[in-house]
Amino acid sequence: MRRFFTIFLIGGLLLAGTVWGQDSLNVSKLASMYNFFGQTTKTVPQGNYAYITDYFSSTFYTMDISDPATPFITGECYTYGYGKDVELRDNLAFIAAGTAGLQVVDISDPINPILAGGCDTGVSIRRIVLYGDYIYAASSDSGLRVYDISNPVEPFEVSSFFVEYGELKNVEINNDYLYLLGDQYGLTVMDLTVPAYPILCGSYNNLSWLSHSMAFYEDYVYIASYSLGLKVIDVSVPNNPTLAYTWNLGSDAFSVSIFDTLAYVGLDDGRLKVLDINEGLYIELGSINLVTHTSNICVVNEIAYTSLYSSGLAILDVSDPAAISYISTYDDNNQIKCVDTAGNLACWGDYIGELRTVDISDPVNPVELGAFSFPNSVLDVVVAGNYAHVACGYDGYWIIDISDPTNPYNAGYIDLPGSTRTMVVTDGHAFISTSQGLYSVNIENINQPILEDSVSVPQSEGIQMRARYLYTISYAGLHVVDITDPSNMVNIGNCYSYHDKEGLALCENYAFITGQYFEVIDISNPEDPQLAYTYEFNCWGYDLKIVGNYLINATGYDGICIYEITHPDNIDTVGYYVTPGKALNLAISENLILLAAKYNLGIYDWSGITEVEGKEASPSSCLNIMPIYPNPFNSTSTITYYIAKAGNVQLAVYDVLGREVQSLVNGHSSLGEHEVVWDAGGCGSGVYFVKMTVDGGQSTVRKMVLVK
Repeated sequence: MRRFFTIFLIGGLLLAGTVWGQDSLNVSKLASMYNFFGQTTKTVPQGNYAYITDYFSSTFYTMDISDPATPFITGECYTYGYGKDVELRDNLAFIAAGTAGLQVVDISDPINPILAGGCDTGVSIRRIVLYGDYIYAASSDSGLRVYDISNPVEPFEVSSFFVEYGELKNVEINNDYLYLLGDQYGLTVMDLTVPAYPILCGSYNNLSWLSHSMAFYEDYVYIASYSLGLKVIDVSVPNNPTLAYTWNLGSDAFSVSIFDTLAYVGLDDGRLKVLDINEGLYIELGSINLVTHTSNICVVNEIAYTSLYSSGLAILDVSDPAAISYISTYDDNNQIKCVDTAGNLACWGDYIGELRTVDISDPVNPVELGAFSFPNSVLDVVVAGNYAHVACGYDGYWIIDISDPTNPYNAGYIDLPGSTRTMVVTDGHAFISTSQGLYSVNIENINQPILEDSVSVPQSEGIQMRARYLYTISYAGLHVVDITDPSNMVNIGNCYSYHDKEGLALCENYAFITGQYFEVIDISNPEDPQLAYTYEFNCWGYDLKIVGNYLINATGYDGICIYEITHPDNIDTVGYYVTPGKALNLAISENLILLAAKYNLGIYDWSGITEVEGKEASPSSCLNIMPIYPNPFNSTSTITYYIAKAGNVQLAVYDVLGREVQSLVNGHSSLGEHEVVWDAGGCGSGVYFVKMTVDGGQSTVRKMVLVK
């Protein structure tokens, strides 16, 4: 049995573990599109703009609300961690960014918010409140933290208050007292006589453990106490808070905000209620049904800006509380799953079931051209010629004609057993992995795909083809399938390793696999693949692409990582970009990386990689002829070649005297792998050489043996 090695690359991503480290190396961002919300947590209107934190996309947004009927996103700033809360002061936005700590964003130009500073707190920050030169931060599991912001772009911790049990959910200030809300210990009141060092002075404990929203009116604090309703606590004597009133609103109270003498209460069933609390009247004035419960509401000039828990933003007219009405909604809750490209056209698919075409001829200013809707999520897309091949979950395999990208239409369809997940497409066939196995579909007639065969291999999230073999990955390992006869596929080899796997790429005699771990498998003998190396990266991988000697890895919330793989036993990090969103899938178009980052489509330039440490890319990293199969051969053999950059390719066969026998390729080839078959029926037995030259310069040669 061959040996394999485990190589630990803790910190393989050079900035792992620090928010304030360098966020890119040899990779630059050119553009991003769509910028979908993940889960909006707070919206703060100020002037003609609203400032929004978003949880799952880890992004801070600015929105033009000069016309509340037509709001639109104007700027964005990646916050590195889940955006949970925001407070504004002057031209700065202070953001509670979860495990990324405290972030400070310059909003002097709302169209171009810029990260100006912050503090790596070492704890997860949930909510914040400003008071003089201090920020009081509610940490999820580490109590209260106090930060000095006398220099606002360089906050530093000055004190803390440890909570023995449970999580701290919220922090607010009223009349020079600090109020803490926790899931196990209820309401805590602290004296701010010395602002840097709050002193415990009172508490009230009879609250739901899900209470995490509170607001103040005069000497009362109103707490959305979930199943216990709206609790009104008298804090006129701060060291002895007492229950004044309990309001049962017919559903669990999720959030509460108070403006003037009105309380706005978001209920778990999606209703927003308006209550008159003037002089203790507690009268319900009106309500409106929203698509989901509100996590935050802010009212300015009788307009309410509501952050909806999972449905973006709603802007409401609350001038008459008895007749609340919608002004507009901004619901961009979508997720980009996959992307592929051919030339200047990119196609991407999303979770709501749309395929969109995008012109990337000017990568700094990409333009959407058209769209096609499916009945289910788009899980994978492969662009081949004038067609986009789409895996649509339990709604089968679709072939979309994109010859006119402004008007894509369905050209072919076939329903397959299980959920279609991913695929590889070659001339005349599509090989598709579903939850029920691997399927061969004849697509010689695009309009009538025909199921030819299936083979029982586990559901795959990654599939690649090399010559007459398919390589697929599953939780169980790597599986090799012989597709010499697509109507009679055979599983000929397996390399078992049981853990989550997401992405697969092939290079020379190796298969590279990303997921929970990073594995390199020797596939020089397809019938007996062997684990060669295991790398422990400090991130989870979702997709891989190989260009020459470089491997590009989509690593979730860690963004893009690029490694040099000249020596698979010694992989080096040569580039990265900590991208907004969650990097799930990528496509390469010459010097561009197109990244499906769940909440946005990003376009990145990685041309700087070839100049790492002053080195140019070696010829082997730019072009290659793969091992030829079969070789020796009788009559025909398949030649697979690779180029790292689109160009003019001359590929020809020569005899031992250097005479050209046959030209196989003479013209433009796009980046990536290509196949050509040499039919040597008219040639005699002997040794031949296949030579490839790109753009009249670099060349490479492989030997072939013809036996008749």
